[in-house]
Amino acid sequence: MNNLHNIFPASGPLPADWRKVLDEIGQATSTNPVLSGGALRDHFLGAPVKDLDIFIPWSMDALNSLNEYLEGRGYARVQNIPPSCEGLGEVVAVVGYSKFGEIDLNVIFLDNAVDLSPLGVAQRNDFGICQIAAWINEFGGWSFDYTTAFLTDALGNSFTLLRQGDEARSLRRFERLKEKYPDHKLVTPHITPTTNLLPI
Repeated sequence: MNNLHNIFPASGPLPADWRKVLDEIGQATSTNPVLSGGALRDHFLGAPVKDLDIFIPWSMDALNSLNEYLEGRGYARVQNIPPSCEGLGEVVAVVGYSKFGEIDLNVIFLDNAVDLSPLGVAQRNDFGICQIAAWINEFGGWSFDYTTAFLTDALGNSFTLLRQGDEARSLRRFERLKEKYPDHKLVTPHITPTTNLLPI
């Protein structure tokens, strides 16, 4: 796995508060949280980061412990379901948390039957440019995993739609992302004249 900071030298290290958030969520839920998707994409490509999408295995105990911990830290629960997660079968629950002066959090609970490895989490993201994951390793530092599609999109100024079955939702999301990435092109290798693009 190539060193991402060599590939994207202008990006700098991940913010220290992201590591703190993952550490705290891991301790509160007894899980190994995975950060994936838009925040990492935006960090390495130099775009503003809106929120953190953090993935953990589903359990009611983890959900209750997380609510208790974050609310005790001054976070409020909000209805903030990322468009890339809403309605997907592998997603059991999505809980948004907001606190003044802190970056917003989306904690995404995944079904335990799916691949919960960092690469597995990254691969479920719809666009190649979002297929990157980070986690806190056994030495307390960051580790990364990503797909070839991530590098192809990130270095080629493209958004390649890879996830099939909910293309309409992803295309609407790309329309919003174009404001942040106006020079990036959309690539849709799986969309044909018979693809169902009715609104979801």
